Amino acid sequence: MICLELGYSSESSKLHNDLIKLEKDFPEYSGYFSAVKFLGNEAVHGSNIGKSDLLDSMEVLLHTLELFDKKVVKQRLSELARNLEKKYDRKRKSIS
Repeated sequence: MICLELGYSSESSKLHNDLIKLEKDFPEYSGYFSAVKFLGNEAVHGSNIGKSDLLDSMEVLLHTLELFDKKVVKQRLSELARNLEKKYDRKRKSIS
């Protein structure tokens, strides 16, 4: 879901490939999503997952949600800057 919301996924893509693309653009998060993916795979297909590992994975996910904030803030700042430039760029006004 995180990859999809951030634009790093398509219907036909594999989660592993989506995570590689995401972590390439956000290297500071490299390995975080993969670690949670591995834990999820183990929980579904493998052995019993301990409570502490589950809590650790939730903490990792909590911190990676900053990516959503970054994307929203970047979009908002771009919008505000465009609006200010349109309003106050005298060169643009004199050409019109």
